[in-house]
Amino acid sequence: MSDAELRARRDASDSFLGFYDPEFNPAGSFSVDEKVTSLFFNASWLDKELGSIPFSANFGFRVDRTETSSSGVDQPVVQFRESDGDTQLIAIFDDPTEVTIDNEYTNFLPSANIRFDVAEDKVVRLAASQTVTRPTLTALGVANAFGGRANAPTSSGGNPRLEAFESSNFDASFEWYIDDLSFFGVTGFYKSFDNFLEAQTLPIAGQVVFPAGNASNPTANDVARAVTFLDTRIRNGETGSIIGLEAAVQKAFDNGFGAAINYTYVDSSIDRAAGSANENLDYNGLSPHSFNVSGFYEKGPIQARLTFNYRDEFLVEAFSDQGEPRQRESFGQMDISASYDVNDTFQVFAEGINVLDEDTRDFSRFQNRFLTYEDTGSRFTLGARATF
Repeated sequence: MSDAELRARRDASDSFLGFYDPEFNPAGSFSVDEKVTSLFFNASWLDKELGSIPFSANFGFRVDRTETSSSGVDQPVVQFRESDGDTQLIAIFDDPTEVTIDNEYTNFLPSANIRFDVAEDKVVRLAASQTVTRPTLTALGVANAFGGRANAPTSSGGNPRLEAFESSNFDASFEWYIDDLSFFGVTGFYKSFDNFLEAQTLPIAGQVVFPAGNASNPTANDVARAVTFLDTRIRNGETGSIIGLEAAVQKAFDNGFGAAINYTYVDSSIDRAAGSANENLDYNGLSPHSFNVSGFYEKGPIQARLTFNYRDEFLVEAFSDQGEPRQRESFGQMDISASYDVNDTFQVFAEGINVLDEDTRDFSRFQNRFLTYEDTGSRFTLGARATF
């Protein structure tokens, strides 16, 4: 079809997509209903004393009953085959049938907090809790998809039997309120995880038919061969822990100038499936070292701030393309902002994001396996606000 014929067909179509008429894909559609029933209890002790040390505390728990129902259309695969004259994977489906998968689980979530006023300007806090993070509704879908090449097939989809990701949390902190505007604090934390939610890629045995006459099968008859699908979807099952330390200090002076520094150290361990090529990787999104430094001025109608944020290299996703990890190089960004209160109603402001024009770079298992480069540039904003 010539370019002129294609344009004429596009212009004659009633669809806003041109001559591409969208079709409903029942196997790629689903709905999820989630019902959470909770029971709460809480008790508090205020303005008490332990010897000569004032303290306050609270204790409580929540019991959550979660019920999910994932509905959609199931289209069983009758056959996987290689496309004629190419290596593209083709899935041949049976008739679609409606399917509903129900799931339910219960979580007991206690929490306790205690505060000791060890001096007039010094506070010690201790906390322990059990928390959960439920899977997203998208992750609970029943839809499945297949792709890749016949000799390297892939599959993906939802997992309607997922349960909540559980975390046991322990924190201890010391806070020193040096003056009305100055502060020093240090916090140690430990988190133990169970049923960790993560996109995992696992090998699944399958079979693909290779047509006669293709380069992969020069014989006169179709041949069925065993292949391994790389199946990627959100799964439960992993356990692990995180331990870390956070320190923060802020000092403000009478002339309006001040500075603030925050530093965090994190170490983690995770028990992935033994034998997995990614079993020694840490949790997604955690940098061992990160910090931010800010200088500011706040006096009268003028406010200004200069901030630099930095984080070490970290794991973006343990199982990314073809089951390989995606990691990101260390990154630092400088931001600036300033504002002036014209009066009680109007304010003018300016801000700059990433003023040093830093970029981000992702790589796979090794840095020489480069994946993506992203340069968003610097962004500057000038505006005015009004409050009535």
